[in-house]
Amino acid sequence: MKLTQLFCDVDDFCQSFILEWQKSQLTTGEKKRNRAHRMSYSEMITLLVYYHQSGYRTFKWFYQHHVQKHWHTAFPKLLSYNRFIELLLK
Repeated sequence: MKLTQLFCDVDDFCQSFILEWQKSQLTTGEKKRNRAHRMSYSEMITLLVYYHQSGYRTFKWFYQHHVQKHWHTAFPKLLSYNRFIELLLK
């Protein structure tokens, strides 16, 4: 599957799912900052899905040696590997 087609499919999914998912999240009552990420959820999920289709053995190798070198124009707001993983674990 081409990257642009995958992104379009993921973005269509995220447009409806993310808002509903955020509404159903439980809160602890603490106030949290909710700043927007540099990369959208759609971009992040696209990279994760493409990784699973790519045949690379580790995500770190895929991200650092393929995404950051070859797709920096497709993802102009690309995060560092550490920041990407940090946002995934939130």
